[in-house]
Amino acid sequence: MLKSLGKTIFSLFEQKDYLSLLALVVFIVLVLGLPFSFGLSAIMTGSLAAIAVVNFKKIIANYKEGFFKAYILHPIVVLLLFATTLYSDFQEGFKLAYRLNGFLIFPIIILSFAHFLKHVYKELLLLLIASITLSSIITLIINFLPAEMIIGFDFRFEYVENSSAFGMYSPFMRRTQFSNYVAISTLLSALLFYFNYYRKLMVIIFSWLIFFTFILGGRDAQLGLFFGLLILFVFIIVPIAYNKFKSSFGKSGARSIIVFLFIFFFLSPFIAYKVIPPFTKRVDQTRWELHTLKTGEYINFEYEHFTTLSRFVSWKNHWAVIKEHPVLGTGIGDFSSTLFEKYENDAFNFPKYYHNFYLFLWGSGGLLVLFVFLIDIAIWLRSLFHQQFKIFMFGAAYMACYLIILIFDSSILAQMDNILYHFIFCLIPIISIAEKENFLDTL
Repeated sequence: MLKSLGKTIFSLFEQKDYLSLLALVVFIVLVLGLPFSFGLSAIMTGSLAAIAVVNFKKIIANYKEGFFKAYILHPIVVLLLFATTLYSDFQEGFKLAYRLNGFLIFPIIILSFAHFLKHVYKELLLLLIASITLSSIITLIINFLPAEMIIGFDFRFEYVENSSAFGMYSPFMRRTQFSNYVAISTLLSALLFYFNYYRKLMVIIFSWLIFFTFILGGRDAQLGLFFGLLILFVFIIVPIAYNKFKSSFGKSGARSIIVFLFIFFFLSPFIAYKVIPPFTKRVDQTRWELHTLKTGEYINFEYEHFTTLSRFVSWKNHWAVIKEHPVLGTGIGDFSSTLFEKYENDAFNFPKYYHNFYLFLWGSGGLLVLFVFLIDIAIWLRSLFHQQFKIFMFGAAYMACYLIILIFDSSILAQMDNILYHFIFCLIPIISIAEKENFLDTL
């Protein structure tokens, strides 16, 4: 790792490309600090954006190399949302749309530094995975501490004593966000394993993160990770395993082993439910919430803590807004207040939540913004498909994970997910191009 980073640093220094050299240092600080500090990650992202703008010559050069093709519509999503402030509250709209700044900022950042990112993406991903893994270990240790001690040193979060029913307490960010980080890091560790990059370490990290995601909570991320891993299992692991087992056990033996692996994969959540108590408790909590909702007993409890019910209420209120503004939306400036009115008139006592990103885009910016968002993803996947198939499958796994997460939570409205989602989204096409170049060089 150090050798590759050192080679890139020396090359940039030799070319007197000091802006790119500075950006590389900032990237390293960003990926190391991302799971730990909201403030540091925001500062590093802003610094990269500023350096990228100054480094506009590299933007032009890298654009000519085709690095922008995969996410050419990405900035349009947030620009269209900003445009809806023309028929809604500009000040409020700017605040809300700004929370999605990654749509605009990261294409510029990645395009500006694609010329060296294609050489150090493995190192940056390794540092990111290591940082998230370290934060998960610290989180586990903290959860063994007495509640009084947690309250004493954590001044940003209100510690709820019954929080274990909803998953593990997370000191660095909201549990749902941290669960997303763990899920994406799990997929990235599988990617580095595929690259044969620190393979033994990746096996250890992958195994730990799989276990940790069960005990952390975050049902959205757990479900997203399951479908992401399913894509990798079917399209990458099964073909490789079949060819390997066929030479040793014959076709029928290889098929039998593959069937067994399929059964084990699909039964893994049920096995985890039986043997991992925190996961059992979280699933039982969800089932109980649904039961009280069905019977009407929820009213006898502090149901404002029911995360399942809060999502149903959010979807209902989002849909009520969409039915009133089905084509153009409310305009992002008026969406918050319009949604708040629906919550105020609702029988349930819940604060306002954006618990579905697709409904958020539709309700605030209209059908056009929603379609552009989905078409942007389709273009991204199509671009990967035409580069390298296996990188395309990793990209599909990453996107499947987030697309499922966004059904249950508008997570990329939060700064931490805003950075992670767009950073990886814009980096994967660079990885695909680099891997294709490396493959052609070996021919």
